[in-house]
Amino acid sequence: MAGKVSDLYAQPRMPVPSPVRQMERGEYYDPWGFPIDVNRPVLNNADGSISTERTTTERFNTSGDRPWLNVPTIVDGQELGLDEAIRAVTEGRNAPVGQFKTLPDAERAGQDRSNYLGLLEAFGALNAGGRNGR
Repeated sequence: MAGKVSDLYAQPRMPVPSPVRQMERGEYYDPWGFPIDVNRPVLNNADGSISTERTTTERFNTSGDRPWLNVPTIVDGQELGLDEAIRAVTEGRNAPVGQFKTLPDAERAGQDRSNYLGLLEAFGALNAGGRNGR
């Protein structure tokens, strides 16, 4: 990993969390303060990388002050199509991983979260026992 950990994030809402400190406490939050479930099933990608989350940014509740949601597209270890992922959120079967006032904030938070999940993987904090196909 090149550079400092803090270089991975574009203006996070809170200081970059320490993976070691979070591992000691057993509580995980992304740089924007949203919780991370490190026990999600792990999917092995074709390129050899792993994924525990993938998200899409969608506009919901246009009358609210935080209409942009980062919607998970991996639910219970299964990749969902966009319509099904949105339905899982609207029906309460899955929670969004962030609500934002603007599209740029939502997209930046999604990238920051992805980078931080990569950092947690490097520290061995993600569900090593739940890797799909191993």
